[in-house]
Amino acid sequence: MMRENPLSLGSSFQIGNEQGDWIFRVEIDASRPGVSLVFGDLYGHQLCAIDLEAACPGGELAIERGGVPYATVRWPAGAGRDRVLLEMPGGDLEMRGNLRVHEYVFQRFGHRVAQVSKSWLRLADAYTVEITPGQEDAIILAATIAVDRLVHESA
Repeated sequence: MMRENPLSLGSSFQIGNEQGDWIFRVEIDASRPGVSLVFGDLYGHQLCAIDLEAACPGGELAIERGGVPYATVRWPAGAGRDRVLLEMPGGDLEMRGNLRVHEYVFQRFGHRVAQVSKSWLRLADAYTVEITPGQEDAIILAATIAVDRLVHESA
């Protein structure tokens, strides 16, 4: 489960699985310029980072791994506001659905690899991200937050 506005939770928060176990820790990194979220495992290993203040005009955010750009979340040219791309090694993912209300899927070559939904939660500001095994979970979670940021900045 994730919150719509993770920055409102303080300097860090955790993301759990369906069994209620915490599997990721996300921290706000004050040593970097802007507002950066650093995704790590519970052992303190950094998995990826996203600078939420670095959104480019037209809608684009980079996700870093190991301090270098690894993936990019962007609105494709000419696309409506119901479609976003996650460009990354190993094949791009397309996010399609109602991005504003957190009801969309991640697809690779037409196959669902993750789904974002609020439909089963009673908390108004929370949503779930169901990820198919074998995916880059931290990158998909970072992309979900990037989409949230891009959607609300374009509103």
